Amino acid sequence: MIIGLSASLVLPGLAGARVSAKDEAARLAALFDHAQTLASVRGIPLAWQADSGGYGFYDWRGSWSTHVNDSVLRQRTLPPGITLGFASGLSVAAATSIVPPLAQGSLATNSASIGQPMLVFPGQGFMRPFRLTVTSTEGTWNVMGDVAGRISLVAAGAP
Repeated sequence: MIIGLSASLVLPGLAGARVSAKDEAARLAALFDHAQTLASVRGIPLAWQADSGGYGFYDWRGSWSTHVNDSVLRQRTLPPGITLGFASGLSVAAATSIVPPLAQGSLATNSASIGQPMLVFPGQGFMRPFRLTVTSTEGTWNVMGDVAGRISLVAAGAP
């Protein structure tokens, strides 16, 4: 299982490979599942943040740090033609300062330094539901998370 997870995270990133929305959504689902597990095992929150060029994970060390002590959760560039859209099952907070860890599983915007939605994988407790849409010319896929931290991949428009 670990080999399969590693392969699913590495193979789509090979140079010159064309990545579909389904491939990128599957990679994100695997990364989110890994981040949720790692945060739970360590008891320390991890966060995910994206912008138009890519995404990365952040570690809580008294403040959010881009250095996550896990090589799988490194900063990544979005493949050409892939766009991301984010919706929370609850709400997006307006211009919230990220000083202490966010409320468990919360989604917030820090306009001062981050400027984009941030999903927090709590070290303990429950995660807020979310839906991340991954779109390319080949279609749209949803990466979804529920309150129990289960991450799933669903084709857009599927019931």
